[in-house]
Amino acid sequence: MLDAGNALYATQGPVQKTNGQAAITAMNMMSYDAITLGDQDLILGAAALRQRMAEATFAVLSANVIDASTGQPLALPYVIKEAKGHRIGIIGLTRLSTPLAPNPSDPTTLRVDDPLETIKRYAPEVAEQADVVILLSHVGLPLDQTIAAEVPEIDIIIGGQSRNVLAPIRENEGGAVLAQAGYRGEWIGTLTAHLDAQGQVVSFGGETVALTEEYGDDPEMTQFVASIK
Repeated sequence: MLDAGNALYATQGPVQKTNGQAAITAMNMMSYDAITLGDQDLILGAAALRQRMAEATFAVLSANVIDASTGQPLALPYVIKEAKGHRIGIIGLTRLSTPLAPNPSDPTTLRVDDPLETIKRYAPEVAEQADVVILLSHVGLPLDQTIAAEVPEIDIIIGGQSRNVLAPIRENEGGAVLAQAGYRGEWIGTLTAHLDAQGQVVSFGGETVALTEEYGDDPEMTQFVASIK
């Protein structure tokens, strides 16, 4: 299970009151595999984000959010996971924004490097270690389409930021599969990829489902939400 960014920042409610901790707890409960940082998540500041990453039982990713004081990525640039005999590389990418020093008590400046240049640098490195490379992207569909056309090492792009409801699609023969599942947790996307022995995506399917009232609430999650209101 993946999330393409801006899951940790809110302007009201339990997520806002806990600086994203409530969101991390909920995602831990749902056994997430990875999320990427969105540009709004950076408003929390470096210290709070490091604390949230320490609490997460899943990978928090961004290859291009940089601690300007050290020149090092704030989060993991990528993670390699095993699934059904294949090594899956997942790279995180965040929307380009101006340098942020969002909190007087946390003077760390966060820099967001150019997403296209960053993915072109990391994709070959990850492809050497993985059979399939997934980009978990918070840069918007137009740039996702550019990356799909210009970065051949990427097999699948799970996108965010531009708030598209996009069932899995491959726009170029042999290119990356693109998918995006809306925003605000109102949809959930599924993607099934069939791989050959070399890890190439030979076919795929999936859908984007609106989470309407016909889908019942999970009792454990309902209890958790009630406890933090």
